[in-house]
Amino acid sequence: MHDCSASTDTATCRSELSGRIWTLLTEKYLGPASRLLAPGFDLKAMCLIAALSTLIIVGTMLPLILSGDRFLPRSVVEQAIGLLIALMTLLGHELGHAAAASRYGHKPLQVGITLHRHMFPALFVDIGYRESPSRNEVIGIALAGCVAQLLLAAALCLLLMAFPSLVGTLSMAALATTGLAFAQLIPCSGSDGAVAIAALTSN
Repeated sequence: MHDCSASTDTATCRSELSGRIWTLLTEKYLGPASRLLAPGFDLKAMCLIAALSTLIIVGTMLPLILSGDRFLPRSVVEQAIGLLIALMTLLGHELGHAAAASRYGHKPLQVGITLHRHMFPALFVDIGYRESPSRNEVIGIALAGCVAQLLLAAALCLLLMAFPSLVGTLSMAALATTGLAFAQLIPCSGSDGAVAIAALTSN
């Protein structure tokens, strides 16, 4: 799923999208939510959140894998529910971008879904930039979505410990969510990783 949320040029981002746009969150709801989450989405806070979330994920999943017990879903229903939960965390990914933008004084306008290059479903967040963002702001906004998903994956791991009878579904959801987060860091065209690297290496 393509994500153009970290682009600092809304016009460029929209030019990659085609067809009808479905709004998932309007400014009326996105604004208050992003402002509420904003304190946790500056670069230093995100580094801490990402590190703690990764420790929780590894600390929860690794013992399950090494124990030899069943930790992945065996039924189609468990697989489907786990993947559905992971896909729902993509909305949290976009909220992460919006929260970071709000943290830096920019204005999230909406979260929507459309098609990227006429083919691929694309979630995006429109951001109204008050001025050209600094390099650190671009990096922070770009990485915020992945940090938000890691946080959600860690929350799924905590739920797994609280409800061990749901180990199949929740382990699938946690692993898929973690995979989606790291997939966005791959520096391919339009990815969060590509935007962050481009900003980091710019003069």
